[in-house]
Amino acid sequence: MDPVPWFENFLWNHDLPMIMGCEWSKVFAAVLWRLWKRRCEVVFDSHAMIDGEKVLNVIASSIRELVDAYPPKRNKMTTGKLLAWLKPEEGFVKLNTDGAAKVNPGVAGAGGLIRDEEGRWRTGFMAHLGVCTNTVAELQAIRYGLELAFNKG
Repeated sequence: MDPVPWFENFLWNHDLPMIMGCEWSKVFAAVLWRLWKRRCEVVFDSHAMIDGEKVLNVIASSIRELVDAYPPKRNKMTTGKLLAWLKPEEGFVKLNTDGAAKVNPGVAGAGGLIRDEEGRWRTGFMAHLGVCTNTVAELQAIRYGLELAFNKG
């Protein structure tokens, strides 16, 4: 019997149980590496000795390090929020703005529009802002939008 196919199947079998929240293949690889490292210490260091308790501590330490490096995934159920534009009250208009920089800071732009109570477009703007941060771009968009609303809203 060739052990390689059996070993590969064993190592990559995703039906095996999780150990402390980690996949079996990761635990197995970490433990195997730590055991090999310990074996090399015994072979190449004349002062090292094989101690069963130390080997178990090495295995436990390997698993703890692995769990710290790859924390168990939580099965969080996420619920999406439905976002929608809401019409303003009758007799009012609504201003929506956005500003962004390509990198922070970086070349930035701003834009916005005003809609009436039926959602119809009344007017809008866009602006090249030069180089600034995302926060400045957002604030500039609000400023331009408010100026537009006061002048044409």
